[in-house]
Amino acid sequence: MAGSFAAVDSGKCVARRARPMAQRVPWRDRSGRVSPLKIVALAGSVAPALWLGARGLLGDLGARPIHAALLATGLWSVRFLLLSLVVTPARLVFDAPRLTLIRRILGLAGAAYAIAHLALYVADENLAWSFILHQMFGPFFLLIGTLSLIVLMALAATSTDAALRRMGGLWRKLHRLAYPAIFLALWHFALAQKLDVGPVVLPAGLFLWFMAWRLLPRAWQKRPDVLAALAAVSAFATIGLEALWYKLATGVPALLVLKGQFSLQAGLMPSWWVGLIGLGIALAVLLRSCFRAPTSRAPAVASDGN
Repeated sequence: MAGSFAAVDSGKCVARRARPMAQRVPWRDRSGRVSPLKIVALAGSVAPALWLGARGLLGDLGARPIHAALLATGLWSVRFLLLSLVVTPARLVFDAPRLTLIRRILGLAGAAYAIAHLALYVADENLAWSFILHQMFGPFFLLIGTLSLIVLMALAATSTDAALRRMGGLWRKLHRLAYPAIFLALWHFALAQKLDVGPVVLPAGLFLWFMAWRLLPRAWQKRPDVLAALAAVSAFATIGLEALWYKLATGVPALLVLKGQFSLQAGLMPSWWVGLIGLGIALAVLLRSCFRAPTSRAPAVASDGN
């Protein structure tokens, strides 16, 4: 079996060397053409890092700039990882197969920001390696963050086409670990926030929406009514998640958290955003089905035998 894989790889290496280098740059698709979609994804992936760097140079990151950048990179890692998950439902719901071109870019961006998050943590602790290693595998919230990072690094290292060919079916099993890795990253982020978990509630609610969407029967995943119901369920689940967190962490009554959902003093709560995003997806699918031109088939013409 190993020999057969080696033969396949050696044959493809020749083709790979013959392929122009310009076709393998990240902003081109497999045919070698420049992909505007990939350019947008690459630019969007780099933009937060440039924004953080500019803020750091301008002294706009507060009294502890490294710590502020540490928190920001962790949040951006979660955001890009969620976006990489969203590619699959977006591709299926909107019949947009070309979206798969950016899934790897978004996933690698999430892993890169997670690694930057670790590097900033090391810098924030003044390179005290013994203390850092003890902490990474000590306190629970750092332990689950470390486990998430290890998985993300493994996924990033095996994200190439060559790794997919070498690993075969094992590759898919490994990359399904992205779901528990993102769950652990969200949990780590919530524990790190301690009392104010507002920033993590929205991505956690969207993660709930995605996992619930995956559990739907395939025939229901593109139905606007089902997607609208899923939006409502995800919004209420987000409220429940937030209420449970505050009850366990601070003892705040769940009823008080529920009342806070209808206060607009601090803007829309995360549960509202989860519901609105879900309803927006359902509405987009409905409008697409209404305005999509029906596929017409040419009438069959009987053969006259000539």
